[in-house]
Amino acid sequence: MAPQKSEKTPAREQLPPLGQSTQSVLAVEAHHLRVVLREIAQHFLTNLESEIVRAIEMAGDVPENDRKDKHLDALITDLRGLQVKPHKGRLRDLKRIRNLVRDMTTRLEDIL
Repeated sequence: MAPQKSEKTPAREQLPPLGQSTQSVLAVEAHHLRVVLREIAQHFLTNLESEIVRAIEMAGDVPENDRKDKHLDALITDLRGLQVKPHKGRLRDLKRIRNLVRDMTTRLEDIL
């Protein structure tokens, strides 16, 4: 399979002509930044959610005799112990979730 081309932000062709005021240029740039932010956030969430779905599927594949495994208990404790404040919208909370999901996936891969 050929590697996908990395998509970069759109060309800056929509910039106003040089004769435009600084304020209008700033407004256009701020709007562009907002669009890019939303696109990046959407891709981040989509990727993270797909990792969570993968972990859920892996959890269903854990053999019955391993379900009492102490590593699984520790994983459940970590999941229950996640402390975030969604209403604050903090990047650190997203990082905690991302790290927990990665750790969960790694642990489940080791068990399977």
